[in-house]
Amino acid sequence: MDSALLHKFHRLTHWFKQQDSVAVAYSGGVDSALLLYLGSQILGDKQCRGFFADSCLMSREARHSCLAFAKTYHLDVHIIPLDPLDFQGFKRNQADRCYICKFQTYQVFIKRLPPQSLLVDGTNCDDLHRDRPGFKAVKLLGVATPYLDCQVSKSDIRSLSYHLGLVTWDKLSDSCLATRVNVGSGITKKQLHVIDQLEAEFHHIGLGGCRVTTRKDVIFLTVRTGQRVLCLDPGFDQSVRDICQCFNFSKVFLDLSEREGILPSLLDYIGFAGDNGPAKQLITYFNKMSGISQG
Repeated sequence: MDSALLHKFHRLTHWFKQQDSVAVAYSGGVDSALLLYLGSQILGDKQCRGFFADSCLMSREARHSCLAFAKTYHLDVHIIPLDPLDFQGFKRNQADRCYICKFQTYQVFIKRLPPQSLLVDGTNCDDLHRDRPGFKAVKLLGVATPYLDCQVSKSDIRSLSYHLGLVTWDKLSDSCLATRVNVGSGITKKQLHVIDQLEAEFHHIGLGGCRVTTRKDVIFLTVRTGQRVLCLDPGFDQSVRDICQCFNFSKVFLDLSEREGILPSLLDYIGFAGDNGPAKQLITYFNKMSGISQG
């Protein structure tokens, strides 16, 4: 592990130690999972909790994964039921959809904060170079962003997660089900439910991490890097068509641009081949920095 990453980890640890109490906006993704884990280890469960927005925008698989991570690492997560389709302007699905959702959701979270507690968001440095409408809401509401404060990137988050032994280190980037609906086309619960079911079926036959969009009776399927060749196999192709027919879709179109997986350069950097030394080094350092005593 290089010194730059260790320095960023030191800054993150110090950032949490300066807080009295925090609540992490927790979605179960690699970013928020690391924040919730660090905060819980440093501040303790009573001073660090996760706020999980339970809504129709999250797939069944994502919800299960999110809550399973919290259970595995003994994290305190508060499940807050929400219906974003009730947020004014959201279901029209215009360009400001993500802003509306995050602003309204974080307002609910802020109202539930314990006294002297701070809401924390997992925005990282890479997000500043992408189209993230929801970040406007983060700034307007004064939500804390430790990754930005400590200049932590997405690859830093994955590397730190790996060295700390978190199962989320190689989790594929995901987004809510509303992102599968073309902007300008209205969003309904039925539509989101069908997309969730379709993606679950495609994951079951080996297309984990795929994305599905629908238009009338047609499915548009985007798969992960390296999976496109699977869809050309006659037997596999039949499985895809069977799923389409089961859900009353007449055709499926395969997007020729594939979703990125975990980059090989990252795998090399973190010692994926089996070097456990860096992991032990970071965990020892983390325990010392956070004041934790583990056997």
